[in-house]
Amino acid sequence: MGISGRHCISSFGVSSDFHVNLYHFVYLIIGDIGGQLGLFLGASFITLAEIISYIVHKVKRCFATIRESESPATEPDNSKIEGVTNSAF
Repeated sequence: MGISGRHCISSFGVSSDFHVNLYHFVYLIIGDIGGQLGLFLGASFITLAEIISYIVHKVKRCFATIRESESPATEPDNSKIEGVTNSAF
């Protein structure tokens, strides 16, 4: 006693074709899996973009710090301030 292609399932008082329900179920499963994959891949791409942005920001700060440390420190020129002379006593 097997189920034929045209066997009607009557559950909850509703009569429907078995193949239609099976195809509908398969499409729902494929849609659910596709939706989950899309969600996780989208989150992965956003996370990857944030990581790349963070690394670029850190590299820029590192180069800015190196550039500041390489520039010679200049002392203020006090010779032009009134009342200050560079002569010895």
